[in-house]
Amino acid sequence: MTSNNLLKWGILALFISLTAALFTNTFNRKQKQSNKNDSLGIRKLDDFLTQSDQEDYKIAEDAVLDVLNKGNVMTGVAILKDQVLVKNPDNEIALYYLGLWSIQSGQLIKAKEKFEKLIFLHPQKLIYQQKLLEINKSLEVSN
Repeated sequence: MTSNNLLKWGILALFISLTAALFTNTFNRKQKQSNKNDSLGIRKLDDFLTQSDQEDYKIAEDAVLDVLNKGNVMTGVAILKDQVLVKNPDNEIALYYLGLWSIQSGQLIKAKEKFEKLIFLHPQKLIYQQKLLEINKSLEVSN
């Protein structure tokens, strides 16, 4: 397999993982809402997880799928930047794919910024640390 194919499969695998996590989160939230004995803490969590957050993730998912299916990267980038990150600058899907597409287009500084933010937001996800290491190695070589 070429590295391009591997990258596409990796992106698809990550997208599927993120989608599964989002669906699990939605299911768990509905379970919490239906619990008649829910505590004040759960109600506060439900208030935090607003409908607009779900819409942002849905818009991000749709933009990524459109790029993967049709190859229109610039449209996907515009949607993720102008519609998703404007409302939620910490949207994981948008940051990840903008970082990947920045790598693909040779914009390593932009990619580095995205993955640094992802590591800050999600330090447990090793894929983000791995990508940042790859970016830093590429930046060292180019200097």
